[in-house]
Amino acid sequence: MSGAQHTPGPWIARPLRPDVWEIVAEENDLPIADCGPTNLHAITAVPDLLEALSRIAEHTDPDSSDENYRADDREGCLDTVFALARDAIAKARGEA
Repeated sequence: MSGAQHTPGPWIARPLRPDVWEIVAEENDLPIADCGPTNLHAITAVPDLLEALSRIAEHTDPDSSDENYRADDREGCLDTVFALARDAIAKARGEA
């Protein structure tokens, strides 16, 4: 899926009916999906999860120049990676 496009976040939800929510891109009101309330947080967190995974991949890529951790600063790198993952997971669960 190289080169695939996605709709940038943040995505927000608004009620259409009591059991159906519309997910839209906050920036331009572009419709993303309709869903029930049980999937609401997970779907609106997709852009955050993508961003977190992208940044985690950058932090764990030894050839990446975006974040330069000293070779002996494994703990600093892991703290950053874990914080990104925890924040994205919390949003997906509706805890953030």
